[in-house]
Amino acid sequence: MRPTETHRKRKPRGLLFLLLLAAAPLWAQDHLMRVPVELNFGQDVQSPNFMTAREIEIRGRNLNLLLLPDHPGRNLQDFRAEGIPASGLEFELRAPGSGRVYLYLDLVSFEPLENAVPRKVRWMEIFVNGHLLKTVHEGGGAFVQSPLVLLIEREHAVNRRLQVRLRPSPGDGFFAIWDAYVSRHAPDFEDQPERD
Repeated sequence: MRPTETHRKRKPRGLLFLLLLAAAPLWAQDHLMRVPVELNFGQDVQSPNFMTAREIEIRGRNLNLLLLPDHPGRNLQDFRAEGIPASGLEFELRAPGSGRVYLYLDLVSFEPLENAVPRKVRWMEIFVNGHLLKTVHEGGGAFVQSPLVLLIEREHAVNRRLQVRLRPSPGDGFFAIWDAYVSRHAPDFEDQPERD
């Protein structure tokens, strides 16, 4: 029995399908490698919310707050930051391995000077891949500790991708971030005690 013309057309399509199926993991791996392990806001990411340390310092001085320096972790210290808009900020990072990893968020932080202006309490929720991992507070005697280090368990790092969303309290645009990165290693700097 001779194959009909219809059968001949299906063979190349089936072969093409198998080739595409075999190439899909390679494409996915290549796409994953394009996702950064670190972001240096103000340098890697340029937006209308870009701020220099001098601008942030002036803003803090108006409230009698002292700007704490950009943390030197991962050699990303450049004193440029991204203001987190009231609508929030989203970015994607790649986990360097398939096990547990640590997300480092170098948030802009202050400490009070004498006669600091009382501030209303603000908060920011931190989501990774849709899971709320932490809520940080600023004001009312609370200050952001930076860098903030969050443990990301393997089950929350689907396909080694971390979709990070920073969502400030409603209508708030007070928070800013210097940089963010992912590491397999726990912090090697001493944890700072909570400031009251």
